[in-house]
Amino acid sequence: MEDILDIRVLAALEPISAFSPSRLRELLEYCHLETLDKGEDPFKENPLKGQSVYLVKGELELIYEDTNRVLIRADSEWARHPIGKRQPEIQSATALTRIQLLRVDDELLDQMVTWDQFAFHDDGSTVAAKVGSDVAIKRFLNSGMFSAENLSNTPFAQLPSANIGKLLDQIEAIAVWDKEVIIREGEEGDFYYLIESGRAQVTRVVGGMTRVLAS
Repeated sequence: MEDILDIRVLAALEPISAFSPSRLRELLEYCHLETLDKGEDPFKENPLKGQSVYLVKGELELIYEDTNRVLIRADSEWARHPIGKRQPEIQSATALTRIQLLRVDDELLDQMVTWDQFAFHDDGSTVAAKVGSDVAIKRFLNSGMFSAENLSNTPFAQLPSANIGKLLDQIEAIAVWDKEVIIREGEEGDFYYLIESGRAQVTRVVGGMTRVLAS
């Protein structure tokens, strides 16, 4: 049972602690636990680059490029924050006991944090209200479109966090009636469509016959 991650562990970490319980459960699927024995350097074979890494069990000693040494215990304030995100760089690390690390992809975590910040501010208001958008944008932000799975496997995964605000400024909610054609094959496409509610059918003409690709 050592490799089973408790959601309460995630809820104690920064900046993850700001996530809702449902968001934490999503992130669980993308977290990786790594167990190392005393004396091992956890970053020798698996560097920190591109990852947020947290110490969740045991004790770890870090030696920085300026020769400063820091001892991190899993139950300490240091352990609530990802390792190695501050200067100077870590020169080496040594497990002082058997340890367990939690690793999560930096880009995914950054996107989840940024989307959540756009969806809700501390006062409960939405960014959409502040930039003059309507309630549809609020529903859009809080929909399953921005689940951890979608942020990892859709075009949104390639969107830099700095451009999220620009994207939201361009979103327009439109109503489409039953049987109405949104776009035809061969026509110039100027928009990226997302279905907020309802269903749509995607067809394509193959060999003179119309085939349903998705519905």
